Amino acid sequence: MELNQICDKIGEESCKKTMSNIFTSPTFHVKEEDPERSDYGMPLEQLVELLARKASSAYEQMLISERGQEVLNLALKYKIPFDKQNIDFLDLIDQLEDYEVLIKRADELQVDWDSSYYDPMAIEQAIFDSEQQADQEQTNLNNDYFASIWLARGEV
Repeated sequence: MELNQICDKIGEESCKKTMSNIFTSPTFHVKEEDPERSDYGMPLEQLVELLARKASSAYEQMLISERGQEVLNLALKYKIPFDKQNIDFLDLIDQLEDYEVLIKRADELQVDWDSSYYDPMAIEQAIFDSEQQADQEQTNLNNDYFASIWLARGEV
C-alpha cells in the first residue's frame, strides 16, 4: 500500500504531512542458525561424542586404577550395594566416606551394631540411642549428687 492510500483510509490530512517525512521503512533480518557452538568451535554432535569418549575413558581409568580398586574393595567390605555393570564412583566414594564417619563415631561411643550388612540408618539410630542413654545417665548422676548434698545439709 502506498502512502496516499494509507492516509486516505485513516482520513487525516496530518497523516500525509507526517508520513511524507518517512523515507525508509525498517527491515528485520532473520538470524542464521549456526551449527557450531562458538564456545568450543565444533558442532554440537561432535561435542557430545567427545565428552562421551572422555567420560568413558575416565571411567575405564578409574576402574583399573589403584584408587578405583580400593573403592571397590571397601564397598565390598562394607557390603555397600552398587551396580557392577555401571559403577558410579562419585556416589560410591560419597557413601563410603559417610559410612566410615558413622563407623568411627560408633566405635568412639562403643556402640554395638550389626556389621553383617550395610545399614547406615541403623548405625545412626544406635549412635543416637547411645547418646540419649549417656545424657540420661549424666542427668541421673547430677540429680543423685545434688540430692545427696541436700540430704547432708538437711534441706529435704
